[in-house]
Amino acid sequence: MDYDLVTAKALENSTFNLDNEIKLLNAEAAVAQEKASRGISMSLNVRFGLSQTAPDLGGVYSDLLDQEVVGLSFSVPIFDWGLGKGKVQKAKAAQEVVRAQVQQSENNFRRQIFTAVGQFNNQRHQCSVSKRAMLIAQERYELMMEKFRSGKASVMELNTAQSENDTALQKYITDVSNFWEYYYTLRQYTLYDFIKGEDLDIDVNEMIAR
Repeated sequence: MDYDLVTAKALENSTFNLDNEIKLLNAEAAVAQEKASRGISMSLNVRFGLSQTAPDLGGVYSDLLDQEVVGLSFSVPIFDWGLGKGKVQKAKAAQEVVRAQVQQSENNFRRQIFTAVGQFNNQRHQCSVSKRAMLIAQERYELMMEKFRSGKASVMELNTAQSENDTALQKYITDVSNFWEYYYTLRQYTLYDFIKGEDLDIDVNEMIAR
């Protein structure tokens, strides 16, 4: 398994990069918001109502009088004792923290990919070794069985050969199981089918129908 291919597919198909971009944009927006709040601010207020007075309840709702008020206010900071500047600096410091966290997250992600690729490649070799050991143990057991039948081997020797054969078989089964576990871990990281050489495509409507 090629590390560069796995990494490229993991970054391309997963939400990892998007999540980091959102974090960086939110931090950048927070700085921009604090900078904007230091300048002139304006607010527009509109109020509309209807009123009337009458000696009876029915007259209250006749010939209603409009009450409309529109207000426009400006706020110009003259001196804020450095509060606005402090808020901007605080937002910038938080932005740097987010950048460092994103960088660390990317490093950890690449390290996870590197480990997963190494485990898969090593396990493939391990399966080959354990398969040869299994075949040798099986052949030895069969030879020991022939010797036992001809009276040239004891029960203890036969039991030892059988135990070694069972152990080698179990070791091979475990290694194959780990091999496929590592393989599907890589598929989970990349959402990519390495056997077919294509991205995983799931029909959502088909999943719902099931």
